[in-house]
Amino acid sequence: MRIVELSEYLKLRNKLDKRITIYFSSIVSIVFFLFFVLSGFFEGVLVGVVTFVIMFVIIYGIRVMVNKGVDSKRSKAILNGIVLDVNFGGEFGLLEINNDSFKYVSLQKFGLNKVPEIEINEDLFIGVGKYKFGSLQKLKLGKDIKCQITLKSMPHGVLYRFDFYDFNGTLEKVTAELDKVDRFNLEKHQ
Repeated sequence: MRIVELSEYLKLRNKLDKRITIYFSSIVSIVFFLFFVLSGFFEGVLVGVVTFVIMFVIIYGIRVMVNKGVDSKRSKAILNGIVLDVNFGGEFGLLEINNDSFKYVSLQKFGLNKVPEIEINEDLFIGVGKYKFGSLQKLKLGKDIKCQITLKSMPHGVLYRFDFYDFNGTLEKVTAELDKVDRFNLEKHQ
């Protein structure tokens, strides 16, 4: 069972791809404009526009190729629990939430992040919340709120942070599902 419908997630991902591509292309084109404005205003504008178009095509093309690979691996993934599309260490993936464990499946080709199956017990801290961003990050992401799931075996375990976006009540759905499986014993670790 998916927490968020795949079609809704793909619409959000497509919107974010365009928004992030425009953000980075704009930054590079403004820098090139500032370098070339000394040779003439028209030349600076021309270089800025050409740089924007070239950077947009390159960045968006790379993102589309990565997304095609992710979509092909997603169709082959076999998961039985509750599934959420996440980003872990810069890689797209799926987080499966079962009653007794968390399982991360990387969807990137040649993905480097290997996460063992994380057993849910009284020592596993499970947290969920929103990121707080400055004005530049808000400009890059728009109104879409980036959230995280934090998993850590207490007291000295490895910290795992899975990122996702809150749209159509995703944060509330994830919080409800995590509350169902959370067995953390706070008194034991104070």
